[in-house]
Amino acid sequence: MSLRIRIIASLSLLAFTFVVLTMLLLAAKEPSLRTDARDSNAYLVQSLSQQIDRMMAERYREVQQIQQNRNAQNPGYWHNFSDSNPLTADINHAVATSDMIALSMLVSSRGDVLAVNSKDAHGKSLDTASLRKQNFSERRWFNDANDARFLKGSNGLSGSVVVGPYNEKAVANVVGGDGLVIAFSTQALNRSGRQIGVWVNFVPFARVEQILLSGYDALMARGIDGGELLLLDSRGIVLADITAANHQDYSHDYDIIGKLNLAEAGVKTAEEVLKTKKPGTATTRTDNGTQIENYYYSSGAGDYPGLGWTVLVRTPKHALFAHINQTINILYLFLLLMFAGLVALAIWRGERLMQRIAAPMTTVKQQAAVFEAATGALIADAVTATHSLRSDTEQLTSRMQNTQLDATKMTESANATAKRATDATSMAEAIDGALWKLAAQVKKTHSAATEANEVSTRSGKSLQTLGERASQISEALQAMAAITSQLHLLALNATIESARGDNGGFTTVAGELKSLATHTAKATEALTQKLARFEEAAQDATTDIGAIQDAVYDIAKTAESTQSGIERQQTSLTELIGGLKQVAADIAMIAQSIVTVEMHATEGASASERTQRTATTLKDQLTSTKEKLDMLLGAVRAA
Repeated sequence: MSLRIRIIASLSLLAFTFVVLTMLLLAAKEPSLRTDARDSNAYLVQSLSQQIDRMMAERYREVQQIQQNRNAQNPGYWHNFSDSNPLTADINHAVATSDMIALSMLVSSRGDVLAVNSKDAHGKSLDTASLRKQNFSERRWFNDANDARFLKGSNGLSGSVVVGPYNEKAVANVVGGDGLVIAFSTQALNRSGRQIGVWVNFVPFARVEQILLSGYDALMARGIDGGELLLLDSRGIVLADITAANHQDYSHDYDIIGKLNLAEAGVKTAEEVLKTKKPGTATTRTDNGTQIENYYYSSGAGDYPGLGWTVLVRTPKHALFAHINQTINILYLFLLLMFAGLVALAIWRGERLMQRIAAPMTTVKQQAAVFEAATGALIADAVTATHSLRSDTEQLTSRMQNTQLDATKMTESANATAKRATDATSMAEAIDGALWKLAAQVKKTHSAATEANEVSTRSGKSLQTLGERASQISEALQAMAAITSQLHLLALNATIESARGDNGGFTTVAGELKSLATHTAKATEALTQKLARFEEAAQDATTDIGAIQDAVYDIAKTAESTQSGIERQQTSLTELIGGLKQVAADIAMIAQSIVTVEMHATEGASASERTQRTATTLKDQLTSTKEKLDMLLGAVRAA
């Protein structure tokens, strides 16, 4: 594609983008424009209703202001209809001040006219002769005022009756027209507050219709054709109906005004407003198409409570949005024309630019050739260098990964060695504890052996003493044996002597002595045998205790020697435990150092990999740059 076409295409694309964005913005804004159109109608009916309420409120208060007119309390001014009558002058002043009242009258409690204005608001004289014969006792405004059936304001203020609109021929006969008026009436009071009659002000309904006509003009000014503006009373009866056909020369169609009830006719909007008594918007379908209906229910103004009137505007949907649609269509057409103009401008501008750059393009092509030669070699060298860098980083990465693996294995070995050293330390500490317990037991054994040696020594001495006592007893027994022998000999002699004589008592004593000597000899012999055995046993015990004493002494010596050996082993084992702990700590430091080496090796491998990726990326970028430069130079040569 040539440079000329690219320039024209770029400028056209910019123009197309601008037009499309503008159209999208307009399309996004269109719903809000349609909403604004509906809201404008809603605001219109609200504004018209409030204007009517304010006008009615002023008339509502006006009739109360004349209620206790001093001149009206003077019967001498009654039935005097000349301009010079002070009461007539007061009424004329009130009419001129209001500029809304067509006719103002004071009517007696029987309905006869007592006074009436003789001039209109502009000072023009009126012929009121026809009123002087009129009786208004049958009028609703008269009866409601007489019976004090007044409207009540939101703040409780009352005192006025509002009736209408209705056709009052008496007013038509005086001021002209069809006599469609609204009557504002109240009681006329004397100084003591006693009713003397009824005041009534007749306001042409045209004053209300003028407000509605100004609203319809506002619709027309917005380009809305075919709309309809209605005023409904509190029952849904049409009080005013303004359309495109009659708004220029509005007149009353009494086939509709005061007769047509839209609520009874089944108009949904009328039914809805009478039901809710609130403003709103509705969309209805008719034989002529879709209509947008906006309505506003009157709620009065100030002290005036309102009559429940509703202002209703009907606009065909196509008419409501006709101005918007027309504007949007014009904008779309303008944007299309603008796009066509911008495209033409882009073509013209592209040609001018090509003319301006055609001369320098030859120089550019020459410089491009030189640049291509220089950059081509440079990029080729850079690609070669990056390829070498990539190879070197791959080798470095491989070595760093091997180092990382070796460091990992060394770390595992160091950790295993440290664990074994720790286990050996734990075993040595356990052996040391056992040796301490054995030393304690040996020490106890040595103490027990020493104590047993001492006990055996004492036992030997006791047995020796017992042997000596046995020898002494043996000597005593020998003496007793000698005495027994003597007693036996004595008994023998006594027997011999008794045989010689005849002394029975002596014989008896000799027998007893013999028997005692015999028993004593036997006991002495038995005791001597026992003592002999006891001496033998004592001698054997002494020999055994001596052997035990020698054995216990040997045990004590062995225990003492064993305790000394254990204490030496404990000292050596304590030194061994300290050495093992130091070895474990050294191995842990070595393992930590190996872990650090492994981390550095990992970081080095990561850095090497990043360098490798960077070299690859750099190579790809250089290759891409060369391709783009080739494309650019090709485009320059093509241009």
